[in-house]
Amino acid sequence: MAISFYNIKSKEVRVATSEPMIAAYLNSSNMGPNTFQGQDFGWRLAPEIVVRMKNIKSNFALLDKIAAQFKRPLENLSDSDILRYISAADEKAALANSPTNDFTGEYEEEIRVLEGPSEEDIAKEKAIREQLKEEARAEIEAELKEKANTAKKK
Repeated sequence: MAISFYNIKSKEVRVATSEPMIAAYLNSSNMGPNTFQGQDFGWRLAPEIVVRMKNIKSNFALLDKIAAQFKRPLENLSDSDILRYISAADEKAALANSPTNDFTGEYEEEIRVLEGPSEEDIAKEKAIREQLKEEARAEIEAELKEKANTAKKK
């Protein structure tokens, strides 16, 4: 659940991600119950949310669908219901556009990096280093023998 808000006093934009946060922003806006008691702190629904709400309110088929979704009579449908619908639709779209929500591999890799190398990793690295040393030693010996043979021929 996420709804964007815009502050007309500071140009600040915030995203409310839970019902209590949304309620808090609405209560400190011109839509709050205490607006006439000086508790309008300038928060408004973000412009894109206002436009979406207007479009939804003019689409009776969609309003009927929303009313059925929330099991309310159409005449009792509120702005809160429409905001819940918008939020749910955005969340569903975000999940659909997300390639995967499983980051287990990255999580486990981060743990491995922070823990440092395991005993097995250290043993493998040691074995690889020894193998490289042996290969380098054999290469040097072969070069020395070749030079010795070349020197004998002269």
